[in-house]
Amino acid sequence: VTVTLALSMVVTGIAILGNRHLLGAIFGRVETSVMDNAQTYFWITALSYPFIGLYNACAALFRSMGNSKVSMMTSLVMNVINIAGNAVCVFGLGMGAYPTLLSRIIAAAMMLVLIQNRHNSIRLNSLKLLVPDVRMIKNILSIGIPGGLESGMFQFGKIFLQSLVSS
Repeated sequence: VTVTLALSMVVTGIAILGNRHLLGAIFGRVETSVMDNAQTYFWITALSYPFIGLYNACAALFRSMGNSKVSMMTSLVMNVINIAGNAVCVFGLGMGAYPTLLSRIIAAAMMLVLIQNRHNSIRLNSLKLLVPDVRMIKNILSIGIPGGLESGMFQFGKIFLQSLVSS
């Protein structure tokens, strides 16, 4: 949980600081209004990265306990808020992305509350438990990094294809 939160905050910082440059590198030259809207959307969703990271870390803990129902139900709540909120905000109010941020904040809060249940075999009773264990982090990262690289390559391919289409 601690490593995921720290890494997601680093990615958030990179996304916020390099917002226009990252979008320009991916999509090249697009209309100014498109770039302005993309920049706003990217900025708002980048703020949600730590929250989706917390959700995913806690969801992984629940799945490791054999309880994927909790993460599925929380995901359902998050996605209903996201879809309904974006429908209202985009089509009704002419603005978007804020429900995405809100849905991820709510999902992270739900998971942080649910992971504290005393009936869980893995639980967070206090913030003191979030002190990093270097040996455990190395073990987790030795499995997670190759999987993340594989997923990253797939996502890079999707972005490259979008870049070609938008050009």
